[in-house]
Amino acid sequence: REEFDKIVEKSCICVGLGTAALLKNKIEHKAEGPGVSICPGPNMAYFSKQTTLVEMVGHIYGKTNIIERTDRPHMFVKELSLYVDYLRNRVNEMTRPFSEKNHKYVETFQKNLHDGIEYYKDLFQHKADAFQEKKAQIIQSFDNLKHDLDDVAMKVVGVLQ
Repeated sequence: REEFDKIVEKSCICVGLGTAALLKNKIEHKAEGPGVSICPGPNMAYFSKQTTLVEMVGHIYGKTNIIERTDRPHMFVKELSLYVDYLRNRVNEMTRPFSEKNHKYVETFQKNLHDGIEYYKDLFQHKADAFQEKKAQIIQSFDNLKHDLDDVAMKVVGVLQ
């Protein structure tokens, strides 16, 4: 257990990401510690080459585009799809017959995701002028995720509203 706790210790990822720069530039890092965090995230799958820090910063701030793929979903769509996949896996791991606790968990999780989907759809429908050319595609992706979510929850909760 002690060895496990060492490798899954929670840390402030901002500090861990910044530590690499401190080490490289021989700047004091005693308060932060020597640990360097690597935060690939789910969108790492859409990068196809190694880049320099300068190139990555340019990409982050929209000055360049280092992603060659064109099938990358919007980050909100990807985030929601990860949550739907998570719930699907949790439902598949639940013992049958489903307990009242499992029903409540799935209902709450589903409601929160539905609320998030509606929030994002409203954001893109009424407030996101910068995404006009992809708005319909993004909103359709949200609708598809809502359908997937309902299918997952149906296994536990039954007919949903």
